[in-house]
Amino acid sequence: MKKYISKRILSFKAAFNGVYIFFKEEEHAKIHLLSAVLALVISYILHISEQDFIIIAILIVMVMVAEMLNSAIEKTVDLAQPNFHPLAGKAKDIAAAAVLLASILAFCVGIYIWSKYL
Repeated sequence: MKKYISKRILSFKAAFNGVYIFFKEEEHAKIHLLSAVLALVISYILHISEQDFIIIAILIVMVMVAEMLNSAIEKTVDLAQPNFHPLAGKAKDIAAAAVLLASILAFCVGIYIWSKYL
């Protein structure tokens, strides 16, 4: 049981380290963080409902997760294929497209929610 708990603690440490690395080293992470803070401030100013706030929070996390996965895929592709290769480029483009789609959805839903309060 003690070994199980030790492994779980190490897993959490690795995950928190990943969050730290993401926000320290990734430029897009800073942009997404700024956008998230802005979305939360707008939501607070507009006094949106708890249900709408939960939707905004889910969308913020969805975009952050997409960007984290994109960053991980880019680093893995760069490690596996340091020189240009068309398939490596496609993998990176598709990962970036996932972030783009998540961001577009978050933006559109955010505008829809906030427009109810204006």
